[in-house]
Amino acid sequence: MLLRRTPRSSAAACGSESQAESSSSVPQGGDQQLQAIRAGALDLASSSEIPPVFAAADGSSPNFKVVAVQQGATLNQEVVVPKGSNGGSIDAFASYGTSIITAHQQGATTVGDGKDILSGNFLWSARDSVLKSPEQKVADVFTELGPLKEHLDVTSFWSTDLDADLEKALS
Repeated sequence: MLLRRTPRSSAAACGSESQAESSSSVPQGGDQQLQAIRAGALDLASSSEIPPVFAAADGSSPNFKVVAVQQGATLNQEVVVPKGSNGGSIDAFASYGTSIITAHQQGATTVGDGKDILSGNFLWSARDSVLKSPEQKVADVFTELGPLKEHLDVTSFWSTDLDADLEKALS
């Protein structure tokens, strides 16, 4: 589950005592979640590989980093053709989750799936302000959200030695 900030979301788990309790009302698509991160309304997001590329290329400086990759099945990802498609503005689209359910409810037909095509990589992105939190707090948020199955003590291996090199490479 991802958390919407009300007024602050998972950042509340990252340290400040004065922040309100979180809500679980979250945009469903990775593109929408990353838009919410860009707007400061969401701290962590899960998406396929494509939404972070577009979110980072929107013309302004990105305020998030991809911090983890989670492997998942691609069988729930489909390519669908909208009902009555005859060369219009959208002939087909690939998606998963609620977008596919909605498309089927509107008469779309599945013409393919992600098996043997897609990587199965689902990216976790975090707002830069979350990454400035103490390292253990960030790991604890990932435990709460599910990518980490159990508590992970990062103090023995967390390092900031490569930060300068990473900043240089990303700029």
